[in-house]
Amino acid sequence: MAISYTLHNDEHLLITRYRGHLTLQDCKDVYHAIFASIGNWTRIAEVKDLSGLESMGFGIDGVRELAETMADRLRGNGMSGRVAILAPNDKLYGMASIYCAQAAFAGWGGATAVRDLAEAAKWVGVTAERLTNLMDPDDG
Repeated sequence: MAISYTLHNDEHLLITRYRGHLTLQDCKDVYHAIFASIGNWTRIAEVKDLSGLESMGFGIDGVRELAETMADRLRGNGMSGRVAILAPNDKLYGMASIYCAQAAFAGWGGATAVRDLAEAAKWVGVTAERLTNLMDPDDG
């Protein structure tokens, strides 16, 4: 699958890593599993790492659907959330920015596109050192 994730329960932090080719169904399946796993969390902070993403099998309409679905899930579960989308190149940064705008239109302004881990850490409320350690799949 194009998405792997790690939940850090003590910090209510989710790290998702996107690799290879991404489909809309990949996103739906993974986030269904994530929301089933987080149980009674009242807040969530997520870093979406797009650095390994090579291609997407959907366009703007799919991005809008994902943003609206996330906003609905957060509201439906009575949760607050902040998401930093780590997008290291212009194309991914543009798509991430569209996601953030669509999420805001859907009533959830908790997403932002960022270029580096320091920005991501600040947005989700952890230190850059802690996030760097958590981003390494062999540590954290």
